[in-house]
Amino acid sequence: MALFAVGLLAFVVIFGLYATGHAELPVWLNMVAGLCLPAGLALGVFALVRKGRRR
Repeated sequence: MALFAVGLLAFVVIFGLYATGHAELPVWLNMVAGLCLPAGLALGVFALVRKGRRR
């Protein structure tokens, strides 16, 4: 959950910076958004499926 939240926050920051006219963003910010968001989503779905199968 926290990994997804970090990625989502980075994505919102990137969107906000682009909306205010900043064109060149730091590479680390793009990497955090690009890696944490899908990784957090995949881990969350995996945990949900695993929890559902235990019942």
